[in-house]
Amino acid sequence: ADSWSPETNLTGTGGTPAFTNTLSTTFDGVDDYVDQGISTTSSTGSVSVWIKPDLTNNRSFIAFDNGGYRNYIIIQSLSDGTLNAQCRVNPTVQWNVVTDNAVLSSTSWTHVVVTHNGTEPKIYIDGVAVAQTFTVSTNKTIWWNTFAPTRIRLGLFNIAGYGTAISYWLGTMDEFSIYETELSQAQIAAIYNNGLPTSLTAYNSLVWLRCGDGDTPPTLINHGSSGINGTMINMTIANFVADVPT
Repeated sequence: ADSWSPETNLTGTGGTPAFTNTLSTTFDGVDDYVDQGISTTSSTGSVSVWIKPDLTNNRSFIAFDNGGYRNYIIIQSLSDGTLNAQCRVNPTVQWNVVTDNAVLSSTSWTHVVVTHNGTEPKIYIDGVAVAQTFTVSTNKTIWWNTFAPTRIRLGLFNIAGYGTAISYWLGTMDEFSIYETELSQAQIAAIYNNGLPTSLTAYNSLVWLRCGDGDTPPTLINHGSSGINGTMINMTIANFVADVPT
């Protein structure tokens, strides 16, 4: 019998649709963000996402929050093109790591991965580990097992204890995913796929938001194992744009 994807399957079993990526999600830097619950206490992990930031914005685009006073892990695009990741557990910044060189552009897509192996975080850009410097290294071992995040926000920094420092990110995001393991160099290179997003089914993600493909506002469907979808706030179908990594 013919399967519903473009191939013939003589067993009669439905085929798997070919992977396509045609849409991403844009954030206006004013009030757009995505809110998603999360529950993990893994001592290792990885965060993967494609971004095209507006570098005049200088904001965090991913924030893990556990509801505690000034407790967070953030990943931030900086105006000089560097990438910064930081963990704070009240009242102290536990670690802060920044790329040594500019790795982001306002005019092109960049694949960003931040991993943690239980000892320290590491930054990968476009499939490769890049030179990085810890400007703070009080306790580089802290990760989700200590921090225990309950919420992820894409495009918004709004943490208890920073009531006047709410900030929104300006840029475009695609294929956001989270893993409870440290992805290997080979896995990260495969996900980068020479600059062309590919299916993440084989990597056992906890969260995988397609950021437009197959989604209907206000819901970003989670194709990962946690079963918790993302919710678009102050966003409509107009936030889905036909601008993707190619």
